[in-house]
Amino acid sequence: MDSSLTRCLNQVSAVAGGSALPVEVLAERLMLAIYGYGTNTGIRAVAAGGGHAHSEEQLRYARRRYLTREAAQEVAIEIANATFAIRRYTLWCGGSTAVASDSTEEQEMSVACLRILQAALVYVDTLLLQDVLAEPEWADLLTDQDRRGLTPLFWQHILPYGEVKLDMTTRLDIRTDTPISRP
Repeated sequence: MDSSLTRCLNQVSAVAGGSALPVEVLAERLMLAIYGYGTNTGIRAVAAGGGHAHSEEQLRYARRRYLTREAAQEVAIEIANATFAIRRYTLWCGGSTAVASDSTEEQEMSVACLRILQAALVYVDTLLLQDVLAEPEWADLLTDQDRRGLTPLFWQHILPYGEVKLDMTTRLDIRTDTPISRP
């Protein structure tokens, strides 16, 4: 399991106090719950969407038991720290706002999960850009000015509304090798 995911699960376990679930099962349930809250799709829609073997009740239990506001904030911080840790210095140089609940606690959880999704998106986008720009044909193409303009904050590949099918059985082929040291 990826070390960043392991550290995130450790943050959740530290706040919630351990788990009897296998770590892979807990990770999937938490990712699905975070997705449901963070996108404002809702756990019911995520559970019904398929692509995984988890029921709505299992996702709700994982959310109630393990995903507190404090744990969500710690996970977002861990993902942000992981993003800074993998960034290659030589390369980087240095939806709706409505929440589908009247419950203050549910609204706070939705905002915390949205932060997790945003941090995770920046992490994945950073790795994807670094993979593309590590190809030899890009090596001499970008100037220093081009590199200063790079950002992992792009959204064209995101579908924030409508039906979203999550495939928990496949992974992106992204290199996560160590970052290039600073000059």
